[in-house]
Amino acid sequence: MTIIGERLRSLREQRGQSQEDIAKLIGVGRTTYLKYESGENKPTRKLKELSALFNVTSDYIMGLSDNPHGTPFGGQIEGQFLTFAGQQPYKPPINHAHYKIPILGTVAAGEPLEAVEDVIGFEYLDDRYEGDGYQYFALMIRGDSMTPTIMDGDVVIVRKQSTVDSGQLAIVLVDGENATAKQIDISPSGITIIGHNASVFAPRFVPNAEVNARLQILGRVMEVRRRF
Repeated sequence: MTIIGERLRSLREQRGQSQEDIAKLIGVGRTTYLKYESGENKPTRKLKELSALFNVTSDYIMGLSDNPHGTPFGGQIEGQFLTFAGQQPYKPPINHAHYKIPILGTVAAGEPLEAVEDVIGFEYLDDRYEGDGYQYFALMIRGDSMTPTIMDGDVVIVRKQSTVDSGQLAIVLVDGENATAKQIDISPSGITIIGHNASVFAPRFVPNAEVNARLQILGRVMEVRRRF
């Protein structure tokens, strides 16, 4: 059982209700709700209803906060904002901070994404991402292989998926190296991994027969966030 499932089960039992009771209250079938508690599915589309029903934050249900009644921003990230003497920390508008995702510092080859503990902060996604059925994470980019498209220190927002279309930017694990942002070009004979700064990363071709052994796509790069 996942942390999401454990928290849903605990919250439900505190109310003294059955899985069928909760399913009816949030408008899903019992089997659907059962998958939320078992960890088979995440309650992305019903997160608001569950949060309101159990009177806890969405972050608490999703395991992003240990404070069930935190502020809309989790109550624990204020120290991550840069402040000057006499200045209050800037907080994003509440109506555009529905969905908090972790920023990962590194993702090592062979390490399941779900097990990565190198969380260096959080990003907020606006409501256009919420409830689309996908999982998201953010990754801090190291190096200059994608300059000028993506710079060292940029944070990329990544939609978790195992395939991308030719020409799209992806987070990939290739040849046993750490996760990296690269352009993926697909041809009938294989896949070419392309960095936009050829002086740092020369195009690397992986024939079809070697793709499964040498290449893993973790997700598609959806946007780049740059700090100055």
